Amino acid sequence: VIVQIHPSEGSEMGGTNIRVMGVHFKRSDLLSCSFGDGYETPAYWVSLTMLECVTPKHPPGESQLRVTNDKMQYSETSYQFSFLPHTVLDSLVPTHGPSDGGTKIYIHANYFPSSNNILCRFNSTEVLATNINKSTIFCVAPSHDVGLVSLSVVTSSDDFSSNVLPFRFSKTPKIVSFHPSSGPASGNTSIAVAENDP
Repeated sequence: VIVQIHPSEGSEMGGTNIRVMGVHFKRSDLLSCSFGDGYETPAYWVSLTMLECVTPKHPPGESQLRVTNDKMQYSETSYQFSFLPHTVLDSLVPTHGPSDGGTKIYIHANYFPSSNNILCRFNSTEVLATNINKSTIFCVAPSHDVGLVSLSVVTSSDDFSSNVLPFRFSKTPKIVSFHPSSGPASGNTSIAVAENDP
């Protein structure tokens, strides 16, 4: 009998570790989790009331998780598990920003899960993203060395976007001087600005 599972959703690519709580779990080489016809994976016995299993690859959608001790009889109760579409990045705006960081970047994809734990990864540097809707998130670029980096998105502890997009960090321009330093309130004053090499 299954009482609870955690988490209750994961990527269609599989690999999500699920903890299943229930009763009458037996330590057996045949102990398995079933996610419908043809989708079954070995389960790892923890105790009479807990086991763990890793999800297989599965088409997006809802599936009923059941447990079997012997691959003959399956639990009378089941628990719904949602297989979510794998995230594929489409575009980002803007595609460059200063190396000092602070650039707000909007990232578009086929799908983002409803989660507060989505991360943007700039090579190996990660920052927390904000979920806008199922196809758009934004994150604020960190400070980074000048150059081109690969931006990917981490959607959970065991899943990340299948592709990366380029983002360029440029040297932050610094104003050295400007002239004149004042002008009429009516405007239309031409100002010459000198800055360092960006």
